[in-house]
Amino acid sequence: MVRSVLCLLTVALAFVPLLSAVEVVSEKPGVCPKPRTDIAVEVGCLDQCSTDSECEGNLKCCFDGCGRVCEPKRKDKRGLCPSPSGFGPCVEMCTFDEDCKEDDKCCSNGCGHTCQRPVIKSKPGSCPDTSPFFTTCKKECTDDSQCPENLKCCFSSCGLQCIPPEHGNSPQ
Repeated sequence: MVRSVLCLLTVALAFVPLLSAVEVVSEKPGVCPKPRTDIAVEVGCLDQCSTDSECEGNLKCCFDGCGRVCEPKRKDKRGLCPSPSGFGPCVEMCTFDEDCKEDDKCCSNGCGHTCQRPVIKSKPGSCPDTSPFFTTCKKECTDDSQCPENLKCCFSSCGLQCIPPEHGNSPQ
């Protein structure tokens, strides 16, 4: 009897690593902010999380320069990077948009990454009367380039959202 229980326990323990390997880790969209450089490591670093799924809402599990914590994701600046024209200097002047001053974005120059003026594209059509579209207040976009397909970034007194445009008028 004892031998049967031990054998059964051994078989069950053999499956534990397989179950942990099957665990589904749901990564949330977005990119973590740059780790801080002003944290004193001797304080003792604690990990609040190991995956995004352990963080509430839109927070991501990110390395903060000391340990892993739940943080808001980094936001890219509005607009698109210009297409590289040939090869620029092979230097890494930036990693994220937040490394660049004002409205500049961190873009490929054909070899490295430098801060460059963004390309802001306005889609055809104009913003319609937005009252039927704005049922909740939220900031979904800052310009048309952040909206999928032919949707435009339109404003109401409640926020900015991507909605279908009215056609025939000049872009807003």
